[in-house]
Amino acid sequence: MDSIAIVTETKTARLSKATVSISGMTCASCVQAIEKALIALPSVQSGSVAVNLLIGSATLIASPELCPESLIVKTVENAGYDATGFKYVDITPLPAKHSLSKLASVFRVSLTISGMFCSSCSSKVETLLKSLPGVRQQTIKVALATGDAQFEYEATQDQTSVMSNMTTNSIADKIRGLGFEADHIKTEKIASDDQTVTSVMDQDPSGADVLATTRLDISGMTCASCVSAIESSLMGLQGIHQVQVNLLAKSGVIVHDPAIIGVRDLISAVEDTGFDVSLSPDDAVTSRNALQDKIKKEEWMLRKRLLLSLVFAIPMFIVAMVMMMMLPASNPVRKGLAIYIIPGLRIQDVIMFVLATPVQFWLAQPFYIKAYRALRYTRTANMETLVALGTSVAYFASLGSIIAAMVAQKQDHDMSMGHGGGSGVDFFETAVFLVTFINLGKWLEAMAKGKTAETITKLMDLQPETATLVKADETLEEIAASLIQVGDILLVNAGGRIPCDGLLWKGNTMVDEAMITGESLPVQKMERKSKVISASINLTSVIQVKATKVGKDTTLSRIIQLVQDAQASPKAPIEALGDKIS
Repeated sequence: MDSIAIVTETKTARLSKATVSISGMTCASCVQAIEKALIALPSVQSGSVAVNLLIGSATLIASPELCPESLIVKTVENAGYDATGFKYVDITPLPAKHSLSKLASVFRVSLTISGMFCSSCSSKVETLLKSLPGVRQQTIKVALATGDAQFEYEATQDQTSVMSNMTTNSIADKIRGLGFEADHIKTEKIASDDQTVTSVMDQDPSGADVLATTRLDISGMTCASCVSAIESSLMGLQGIHQVQVNLLAKSGVIVHDPAIIGVRDLISAVEDTGFDVSLSPDDAVTSRNALQDKIKKEEWMLRKRLLLSLVFAIPMFIVAMVMMMMLPASNPVRKGLAIYIIPGLRIQDVIMFVLATPVQFWLAQPFYIKAYRALRYTRTANMETLVALGTSVAYFASLGSIIAAMVAQKQDHDMSMGHGGGSGVDFFETAVFLVTFINLGKWLEAMAKGKTAETITKLMDLQPETATLVKADETLEEIAASLIQVGDILLVNAGGRIPCDGLLWKGNTMVDEAMITGESLPVQKMERKSKVISASINLTSVIQVKATKVGKDTTLSRIIQLVQDAQASPKAPIEALGDKIS
């Protein structure tokens, strides 16, 4: 059941907020119908109505005297939906200067979508996300090649607790409604109340993120006081902007300035409070593994579907094309296939019916499911609709023609010597060949998409997993690359990859930067003068590097992000027009 929060306010002296639960909303059309009905109510303020399909919430501002509870409930029910759980809460009119971003909590959602094979698929997902009230349309990214999607949405203070709990299931259900699968869904609260809301697109003009977000796994917490102790300890440190500790998930999310305080400092601070802590698994590694598994799974599924289609298509081609069209009429095989089993029904018809039926009701089933969901949830026809329509017409028209011929021949009794009589016209081979060719095209497209995604995974593989830290006492310690902090001195042996962007602190060397510049010749680097790039190769001597950019701020990480963003970049107007026409 979807829940809808409705806010009510008016220009009269007393303004109130009403909350009601509404069930039955399934698409953007439902949202528009409810908004249109509520806006027409007396005393409802212009522009105050907002219906949220994602969690089933709406807000409006009106007067309880002029717009009572019974009127709102009746209006929703008259629109075709069920309304329950209504309540009014007095509110104070908000000054015009208050903006939505200061009243709402902002969430960032990242997920992986499987089953997208063309631009039409990604467009359907984008359209769905854009139809959800509260979603910041400029933040929507859907990458066809990798299947990654990301967007931000706003939830009012009353919706925040519900949003964080319902987002995963709601998003997954709505995407499944389009015929795709959604997994690895992650919701992150990035701002709330009077905090400044920073979009995923907002960055420092220099190209570096102003703040970094670090996720920690914390064990040993037993109560709310443990959470408070950790949050207080971290908020007392310089460079910390926001701390959120989740007792149930045993995790914490810290927004901090990496130039002031690093990951190791955060871990040390939590450990000092008496808890065991570790850095959460790297999202990039997790997404990379998920991407590789997803691509292999899709390719395997489509290859299997193609091979199964060929199992029926090849015999169908031999019977329908070779034996009945290429062989001469006097050929005994062709004559044998033309023998009538009963009036109006030939052996050829039975064989083709047996070959076409599994294809129509088994291998073509995914096309019917996606066509149905597209018509039901988005009110649009797509490629699956055309395939389902074409195969259905060919199959059922052929079946109807044969049945009609059998009925007619039984009435006329004109069969002679087992070879006489008329037969129906069938096109069973059309349905089989159409499904086979479409499956072939989808498999080839999945292969091409896999090659594109392979470029991203190869870039990810260039990142070193560990680094050698030079401590203040000149001792060495091997640490995970994710634990490098700005200002660390790192030792890089000859032949090793540089783990982060930085300044050559000690030693002179030659560096291979071909992975960035494409230049095959090594570049000379001088002590205290030259900058080095993450993942480039130190060729000649042992050096020490002072870290200046770490994590997602490194050159390689930004290249990877640019490649991923390019896959999800908005379409040009002419592209959108072409997709709409097609």
